[in-house]
Amino acid sequence: MGYKYVDDIGRILTEQLDIVSVISSRVPLKRAGRNYKANCPFHQEKTPSFVVSPERQSYHCFGCGASGNAISFVMSYENLDFLSALESLAEKEGIDLTPYLNKEEFQRPKEELSGYYELNRRAARLFFEEFQKTPSAKEYLLSRGIAERTMRRFGIGYAPAGWDFLVNKLGKALPEDTAQKCGLFAFSEQGKMYDRFRERIIFPIFDVRKRVIGFGGRLMGEDPRAAKYLNSPDTPLFNKSFHLYGLHEAKNHLSPDRQILLVEGYMDVLGLHDKGVPQAVASLGTALTPEQGKLISRYAEEVVIIFDGDEAGQKATIRALEVFRTLPVRVIVVNLPPEDDPDSFVRREGAEGFREYLKQNAKASVEYIIDREAQKSDLQNMAGQQLFLSRVMPLIEQMDASEGRGLYIQKVADYIGVEPRVLTGDWKLRESASAPRASARSENRKYTRHLLGILISEPSIALQMIATPYYQYLSDNWHAFISYLLEHKGYNIQSAIEIFTLEQVEFFEEASKQELSRADMTHWRTLLRYFAQQGVMQQLEELRESSQKSDAQYAEMDRLKKKLSELIRERGRDHGKRQDY
Repeated sequence: MGYKYVDDIGRILTEQLDIVSVISSRVPLKRAGRNYKANCPFHQEKTPSFVVSPERQSYHCFGCGASGNAISFVMSYENLDFLSALESLAEKEGIDLTPYLNKEEFQRPKEELSGYYELNRRAARLFFEEFQKTPSAKEYLLSRGIAERTMRRFGIGYAPAGWDFLVNKLGKALPEDTAQKCGLFAFSEQGKMYDRFRERIIFPIFDVRKRVIGFGGRLMGEDPRAAKYLNSPDTPLFNKSFHLYGLHEAKNHLSPDRQILLVEGYMDVLGLHDKGVPQAVASLGTALTPEQGKLISRYAEEVVIIFDGDEAGQKATIRALEVFRTLPVRVIVVNLPPEDDPDSFVRREGAEGFREYLKQNAKASVEYIIDREAQKSDLQNMAGQQLFLSRVMPLIEQMDASEGRGLYIQKVADYIGVEPRVLTGDWKLRESASAPRASARSENRKYTRHLLGILISEPSIALQMIATPYYQYLSDNWHAFISYLLEHKGYNIQSAIEIFTLEQVEFFEEASKQELSRADMTHWRTLLRYFAQQGVMQQLEELRESSQKSDAQYAEMDRLKKKLSELIRERGRDHGKRQDY
């Protein structure tokens, strides 16, 4: 695209759009209660299962699973990339994107930028041709185990020694402004133009559309004053903080679990791709930036950090973990032996050996941090133990049981030679302010899905539930769903769409697809008691938060406390019969 926008332009634009207006201008929508529905534009169907929610500003098809917001709809419907969809929407909806352009150097017409793309393409071609004529450059990569097919696929080139290879080939014909801004040339204090890249193996840097946007160069000579690696400076096309080396190839080779391997250098990427591990990318000579982290999260659901095994690599790993901490990706860390980097390891062990090593040595991010802090700490004395605990326990406090919290507590306890209960007591590791809510949400979701599945499979159980003493303590949401089942004589997506939110219907559909055994169907009473207990606790919490309580409210609190104790005892008996609830 011709422009670079601020990072959150998608969010900004989405907030200004009405998804119903966007989709209805392309697909006929019909009102269905609080939502809208239509035949899905992404697959053939006779009964409408495509639902648009004004409340959530999102869409979801219960037939093919397509879902997203206004921007993703236009991307899919009109077959556009992200930035093209932004500009298409802005134009049709009358939204001015000018205020959201990032910096002056990026505010350029498409024609001007296309000139820079063409200049880089020609430079890459010249470097490639020079590489083919330079045996020493090719021999260096061959000695590192890189096959010629890989060199060609990545467009590896060579910048010869001397000061004017590109100046003579390209620079002299360029306008001065273009020569100064394209990143291929540097200028002396007297204003004389010379080649930026000299006596270096050249690694063209591509964007995700396979356009050359910049270059990296590895020194071939022995000049002690020159940096071993040199990247293009910031240009109208390139900012190294926003791009990743190898992503243009890796994104086309992701496995079903959408895993990307993050490594440190150009040679690591080339070596892994060459040996059959093509999902590797690298940052561009800098510590991983937030922008690069976001770029990875657009393509990956899991990222495996495999930096060099030395101390510098471990420090870079910690910095990368901080970048990924708030992004929606699973993070795995793999420590290589100290003498290895990914390139040397895969050359020695091959692709299968490399994958097996990853499998055997993968650590979740918290486990990696615990192990690293333990290695750095003197755990033979109390001061060292306290320092160790102060660094790792806050991380564990933020976790809930579903994330393996208990296992990490055990691991920390093993390191300092105490029982896990000592940590949960001394560190008050019961739950942080957010963790109990997260834990409760996780538990509630599991049990809600089960009970919904039972009711959807056998709606007559709803009548039995109403007859129990527990029904009155259920939440309003449960009362609404049970009333709906009785009124409509069962669950049907078409009627549910008109009554419940899109998010609720999505969950009902998820629950309806469970495979429940006869034994599973008998557990509704146990689940009912669980939700009754939740309801009593909620009512108690609401009464406690009341600033001025009447005698009647105090009496009600006493009654609810007794009921809660009764339910806890009954659920204790449930645990004796079944461990799941």
